[in-house]
Amino acid sequence: MSGLISNSSVTLSSGNDTLVVNKDGNFTFPNLLRSGTQYEVKLTLSSSSALKCNLSNEKGTVQSSNITDVKVECGLADGYYQVGVSITGTGGPVTFQNNATDTITIVSDTLSKFNTPLKTGDSYLVTISSQTAGTVCAFLEPSSSQGIVGTTNITVTVRCVPGYLTGGTIIPLATVDLFPNVDTPNLFLRTMVGDYPANAGGTGPTFGNANNTSANLVRFNNPKGMAGDGTYIYVADYDNDLIRRINRTTGETTSFAGGASVAGGTTCPGTVTTNCLDGTGLAAQFYRPFALTTDGTSLYVLELLGNRIRRINLTTAQVTTLAGDGSSGFSDNTNGLLASFLNPHSITMHQGMLYVVDRYNHRIRSVNPVTGAVSTFAGTGVAGYLDANASAAIFNNPVGIVGLGNFLYISDLGNHRIRRISLLGANPVTTIAGQSTPGSKDDVGTKAFLDAPFSLATDGTNLIFSEYTTYLIRHVRLSDTKVSTLVGGIIGYSDNAGLNAAMQRPAYLLSDGYNMYISEENNHAIRRIENAEILRYTFDGNSNDSVSNNHGLLNGGPNLVADENGTASAAYEFDGSTQNIRATSNVTYNGQSLGMGNNKKFTISAWIFPRGGSTDQVIFSNGTQATDGFTLILQGTTRLLYLYVNSVPSGIGIRPIPLNQWTHVTVTNNADNWQIYVNGLSENIIFNAATNAPTSVFQIAGGAGALSFFSGKVSDVRIFNGTLDTNAIQKLAIQVPTGLIAYFPFNGNTNDVSGNGNDLTIMGTPSLATDRNGLPNSAYIFNSNLDYMEKANPNRVPTGNNNRTTCVWVRSTSSPVNLVSFGAAVNGQGNGLALGNSSILHYGYVTDQTTDHFYLLGRWVHICGTYDGANSQIYFNGSLRSTTGITWATAASATLRVGRRMDAGEFFSGSLDDIRIYNRVLSASEIQALSGPHPLQVAGLQMHLQADSITASPVTAWFDNSPNNTTATSTGGNSVSQPLAGQRPTWSAIAINNTPGVIFNSASSHNLRNISGTYFGLNTDSFTMFVVNYRNSLLGAQTVLSTGPIPGGKSFLFDDAGAFPCSATSRFSVIKLAAACAAISDVGFSPMTQRIFTMSYDHITAITNPFYWDVNGPVGATITSNLNFIPPSGVDGIFVGSRIGPNDHFDGILSEIIYFNSALSTSDADLVRCYLSRKYKIRIGNLCPY
Repeated sequence: MSGLISNSSVTLSSGNDTLVVNKDGNFTFPNLLRSGTQYEVKLTLSSSSALKCNLSNEKGTVQSSNITDVKVECGLADGYYQVGVSITGTGGPVTFQNNATDTITIVSDTLSKFNTPLKTGDSYLVTISSQTAGTVCAFLEPSSSQGIVGTTNITVTVRCVPGYLTGGTIIPLATVDLFPNVDTPNLFLRTMVGDYPANAGGTGPTFGNANNTSANLVRFNNPKGMAGDGTYIYVADYDNDLIRRINRTTGETTSFAGGASVAGGTTCPGTVTTNCLDGTGLAAQFYRPFALTTDGTSLYVLELLGNRIRRINLTTAQVTTLAGDGSSGFSDNTNGLLASFLNPHSITMHQGMLYVVDRYNHRIRSVNPVTGAVSTFAGTGVAGYLDANASAAIFNNPVGIVGLGNFLYISDLGNHRIRRISLLGANPVTTIAGQSTPGSKDDVGTKAFLDAPFSLATDGTNLIFSEYTTYLIRHVRLSDTKVSTLVGGIIGYSDNAGLNAAMQRPAYLLSDGYNMYISEENNHAIRRIENAEILRYTFDGNSNDSVSNNHGLLNGGPNLVADENGTASAAYEFDGSTQNIRATSNVTYNGQSLGMGNNKKFTISAWIFPRGGSTDQVIFSNGTQATDGFTLILQGTTRLLYLYVNSVPSGIGIRPIPLNQWTHVTVTNNADNWQIYVNGLSENIIFNAATNAPTSVFQIAGGAGALSFFSGKVSDVRIFNGTLDTNAIQKLAIQVPTGLIAYFPFNGNTNDVSGNGNDLTIMGTPSLATDRNGLPNSAYIFNSNLDYMEKANPNRVPTGNNNRTTCVWVRSTSSPVNLVSFGAAVNGQGNGLALGNSSILHYGYVTDQTTDHFYLLGRWVHICGTYDGANSQIYFNGSLRSTTGITWATAASATLRVGRRMDAGEFFSGSLDDIRIYNRVLSASEIQALSGPHPLQVAGLQMHLQADSITASPVTAWFDNSPNNTTATSTGGNSVSQPLAGQRPTWSAIAINNTPGVIFNSASSHNLRNISGTYFGLNTDSFTMFVVNYRNSLLGAQTVLSTGPIPGGKSFLFDDAGAFPCSATSRFSVIKLAAACAAISDVGFSPMTQRIFTMSYDHITAITNPFYWDVNGPVGATITSNLNFIPPSGVDGIFVGSRIGPNDHFDGILSEIIYFNSALSTSDADLVRCYLSRKYKIRIGNLCPY
C-alpha cells in the first residue's frame, strides 16, 4: 500500500478476508490459501473523495509461495491539492491550522502538510495557533497564508526567530524591566551611532548619508522610527528616505532598503505614486519613512508623506506596498491599497494585527497584515478629549502607540495624556497618566503633568515615552501608573547623566530588551540609555565591586560594622592610621581614567561616619594627593570638606560634617567644573580645574600622598559615569530608603524626595529654620494655629491594616500637638503621630496607642510609630517604649497633613524635620540608624538633664528627661529648680560648640536643687554618671552634681585645691559626703576646654569594687575601692552646680548630666558617649555602634 493521504483509508477484501488500511505499508490477509486456489483482491475506497487508488496484480492462482506482488497505489484525486507549511528556525513545537479545523504540529525545520486536501477553487487560510515560548514565527510572505486553491499544491513558508514579540519589536525575554529603580534611576545618555557630541569626542550634530563600520562616522539625516529583530536595529532615516540597519553590538551601519539608488524598482500601486517604488533593497523608494514595526520576519514601514504602509521581507529585502493609496485623506477599505491616511505617525504589530496612529485624522486604525484591509479601531475623527468605548472615544493629535498584553497604549499629544485601549469587549478607552494642563512634573497617574508626549515604547513591563519639545524621556510604571523622569530636559547635544543630559528633538524610542534607544532628529543620532553606575562598593560583608569587578583590596585590616541603614557588616571602620581600601585597577570608562580625555563627567558618592581628628583626612582619592588626580578631604579643625585637584585646593565647604553620625557626601565633575554635596545639598563651591593623569588607583579612607588617613566608617561608595543632577544626588543621600513612600527632609523646601510625588503645600506661614544639627534652612518652624502643610490625595499612603512606619524629628514648644496625619477622622480609620501633655500618641483616631514622653518640650527628639496589621509600636529616640495590640482599618486618605490632624484640629507649634512614611515595618536597628544613639536605649536611666530643654534665661528649672518624669513637669522625676532669683544660673543657646548650656557663676552661688524630699534612683551604690562641661577657672572644689544627705551621699566634683581626702589638684572626683576617702580620676584636667566626663562604680562586695572614669572615652583607668555610696536614712536632696549645703559651687558651663543606677557595660557607656559626641561635636576615643 502506498500513497494514502491523511485521514483516508481503503478496504481490501480477498474471499472472506477483509482489511481496512489507513496507512502506507505491507499488509497480509489472515487466512491461508492452498496451492492451486484462485484468489482475487478487491478494493473499496472507504473515505475521502480526494483519494484515488489503482489496484494491480490483484488476482491469480496460488503456487508454492506467498503472494507478495499485489499493489495498491493511491494519490490525490484529480483536482485535489495539499496545503503544506515549510518552516525554518523552529525552537520547539509550532502548531498551525488551516481553515480553523485542520491542525498540524511541527517540531523541527521541515515541510509538513495538512491532513485534508482541498480541491481547486476551495479557500485556504493558514494560521499559527501556538508556538514555543521564546520563539516568534511569522509568514515569510503573509499574503501567501490565505487564498484560493489552484492547480498545484500550496506551500506556505514560515520563518521563526528567537525572542518575544513585545511592543512591535523582538526582545530576548518575555518581560524585561529596564528601569526597575525609577525612584533612583541614575542613568546615562550615550550616543550610540552618529557624529558624537563634543564631550564624547565628536564634532556635534552633523547630518548626512554615510554608512560605516565605526559608529561615530555614520551619518543620518533626521532619523525617526526604529524596530529590532533581535540582531539588528532598523532605523527610518527620514530625510534620506532610507531604512538603515545597525549592528546593535558594534554600531556598524548599512543601508538596508530605499533610496532607489539601483535599478529594478517598480511603481507602487495607488492613486498617488510620488516617490514610491516597490523592489528589492536599494531599488525600492520610500516617501519620508516615519515609523517601523516588525514581527521578526517582515519589517513594516509607515510613510508620513507617502501615507502608506510598506512591507520589507527581512530575508530578501523585497519591498512591497501593503496599504494606502498614497493620497492624504481618510477612508477604510477591505482592499488596503484603496484606503487612505493623513500623515500617520506611528505603527505597531500586536497580537497579529497592525495598529496605526493616524494623527491628523485623530484616529487609531487597524491593518490586517495578510490582506491589507484597513478599518478604524478607535476615535471619531474629531479633535478633543473623551474617554469612552473605542468607537466614541475622542483623541487630539495622537502620535505614539504600543501594544502590551490586552491593551494598546496611545500618547495623546494634544491632550498631554497617555491613553489606554482595551482589546477586550467594546474596547473602552481610559486615561492612565497626565491631565489637560501641560507640564513635566512626576506624580502618579492623572496627577502627573505631561508635555505633549510623543513616542511610546515598552520593555515588556512598563511604558517609556518621549517629550519632543521638553527634551525628556519619561517612564510610566504600569503597576501603579507612577510617572518618573529618566533623562534629559536640556536642549543641546551632550552625553551625560540624568537631567544633565542634553537632547534636541527626541523622536522615537525602542527597547531591544537590553537598552532603550532614542532617535534624535536634530542631533542626527541614535542614542542609548545606560546604567550610569560603573563601580559600587556596597561593603555587604566584603569589599567587592558589584558592577564591574574592580574589587577593593583591604589594607591594614579595617573592620566590618553596621552601615547607615542599620545593616550589620555592611560598612568598614578605619583607624585613621594605616587602614584603607584600594581598587584593584584604575577606574575607567571607555578606556579613559576619571577626569581624562572624554571622561570628564562623573560622580562619586559615599556615606561617611567620621570620628574626628586634628589633621586633614582623606575620604577618597584617585591619584597622588597634591600631585595628580583628585582627592576629597575632611578638614581636621572645622570638619568642612574641600578638594584637591592635582596640587590645587578648592574652596572650603559650608556645612561641618557631624561627628559620629552618618553623612552622605558627593563629588561631581562636569567638564572640569567640580562640586561637593553634603546630604544632597551643594556646598556652593565654584571650582574649575583639569586633572593630570592619575598615578595611583582609586582609594578609600586614605591614598597616595602625605595627608592623613580617614578615621571612622565608610559605606556604599559609588562611581557614576556622568554628572548626576541634584535630584538624583538627593535620592542617594536618603538613609534607609527601602519602602519609603514619602520623605520630607525640608532642605529648603517641602518636596517629597522619595520620588512618589507627595510634595507638600504650605498653608499659613511655616518658615524655614535651623535643624537639629545646627544647619540653617533645613527644618520648618510652625508658629500659629494657621500653620500646617498638606498634600491632597497623597500617593501610596498606607490603608487598611497594611504595614507602615512613620517617623519624625520634632522640637515642640507646646502640647498637645499633632505631627503627621492621614486617613479619615473616624474611629480606627485615621493614622498619625501626636504629642499629648505627657504622652506620645501613635493613633488610629480614637483607637490610639500612647506612651510617656518625659517632658520633651524645647528639644529635638525622634519619634517613630510602626504598625504590622496587629500591633502598634512607639519608638522614642530609638528606644522601643510601647507595644500595643490594636486593630486599624485606615481609610484612603483625602489629605496627608503635617502639623495638623486630618479633621483640621490640633495644630503644631515648634519645629519639624525629616518626616518619613514607609510601607513596611522598620526594624529596631533601622530606626536606631535614623535616630542615632540615645541614653534611653540603655537600661537604668534615672536622671537626664539637657540644656536644650531650656529656652529662657535665667534658669528657674531644669527638667529631668528621664523615664522618672512621667508627669512631664518641672517638678517631675529628678528635675531641679532655683526659687532664689539671685542664685539662678543663666542659659545660652551657643554655650559649647554652638549648642545650649547652663552657665554657673560660683561667685554668685549659682545652683539648682530639688529638696522636695523625694528623688528617684539616685541613692544607688553602683552608678554611671556622664557630664558635658566647660570650666571657666580653677577655684577650689567645683561640684557638678550632689545627691543624698550628709553623711553618706555623693558629690561629683573638680577639686582644684586638694580639699578632700584622696583628692588631688584638678582631678574629677566622686566623694562620699563626710567620708574619709574619695574616688578620683588619674589625670588632671585644665579648664577652658569642653569635655565629656564619665564616672562609673560597680559595688560588688564590701571590700573591693571596680571604679573607672574617662574623659571623652574610652575608659581612662580602673581602680578598686571599698566605698559604699548608699546613704543612710535622712533628708534627701539633689544639687546641681554645688555641693549639698550649698557650697563648692561650679564655675562654668554644664550642658548635660546623665545618671544611671548601675555600672554600665563598656558598649552601653560607649553608646551614651557617642550620643553626647554627635550632639556637642566633641571628639571621643571610643568607637560608636551607629
